[in-house]
Amino acid sequence: MIAIPLGAFSTGQQVVSSFGPLPFTDKGATFEVSGAPAFPGAELTLQFLGSTPTLHVTFSQPTNRAGFSLGPYCCTGTAMSLAVQAFADPAGAVPVGTIPFSFVNSGTFPLFAGFQSDAPFRRASITFTPGGPQVSFMAIDDFRFEGTTAVPEPVSVSLILLGLAGAGVRLSRTVGGRKATRRTQ
Repeated sequence: MIAIPLGAFSTGQQVVSSFGPLPFTDKGATFEVSGAPAFPGAELTLQFLGSTPTLHVTFSQPTNRAGFSLGPYCCTGTAMSLAVQAFADPAGAVPVGTIPFSFVNSGTFPLFAGFQSDAPFRRASITFTPGGPQVSFMAIDDFRFEGTTAVPEPVSVSLILLGLAGAGVRLSRTVGGRKATRRTQ
């Protein structure tokens, strides 16, 4: 898995910009929180209370990219980290990969945590860890996700072109051979 910027998403992405009571389903994604209280609304706010909450997102279709904006979580200079683990199955039993993120509140928001995997995933579990006792909540907004189309590797493209060229040569020889046979008859 790799980290990606907001600009990596296409116009075909799905964006969940407000949240209802949990578990909440919108646009093919179901959101649940474990380990801490969560307050849905225009943003999904997780309250730490000395815990490390985990946001579980289950996708109805295989997904390769996902990400979300983070709102202010405390005072300038305060750290926050999170880890995303993606799973190939909705139950979260077959791991695809894990990626960590670290943020420091510089006063510029929103921050963005985006991730992508070559292997499609159907579930992502995002665990938040506050950088100190002064961090009491985290606001998540505009959760976006999409599947990606496979881009052929250069070697595959070369093999396809070589095969087409070979078929073209063979076809021209076959057609040329038939014309020569007709002239001799």
